[in-house]
Amino acid sequence: MVQNETCLRELSRYIVLSPVRARMVRTANQWHWSSYRATIGATKPKGGLNTDCLLAGFANRKSIAIERYKTFVSEGNNQLSPWENLTNQVFLGSKKFITKIKKHIPKDKDLSEILSSQKRPLAKPLLFYQKKYKNRDRAICEAF
Repeated sequence: MVQNETCLRELSRYIVLSPVRARMVRTANQWHWSSYRATIGATKPKGGLNTDCLLAGFANRKSIAIERYKTFVSEGNNQLSPWENLTNQVFLGSKKFITKIKKHIPKDKDLSEILSSQKRPLAKPLLFYQKKYKNRDRAICEAF
């Protein structure tokens, strides 16, 4: 749960800069598997990705929002990780925000684990994908 748009923007920047920090690429634009390229209009969004919501936080006009987003991301290369402020693995925001949200959670609820709704389902065996998809590359993508 993210408190506000500022936290959300920081998370989006942190995520698209992960391959840069890992020294896999020099810029976010070079990582082809990121949402960054679709957000800046370099590629079409895939899989239901909606970039307009994020861009709306930068400007009302898409072209201006994209330029501001590019600047915002490039300025984040040396920023600290927003995960350092994460509470109970799911809350990002002020202490006041977290206290307010926790009031809606039963007192005996265990917060030490990731919520089951956020967990990934168990992987199917590779043979499942091999049988389901005749095209090898498609099977690999679906398994991933």
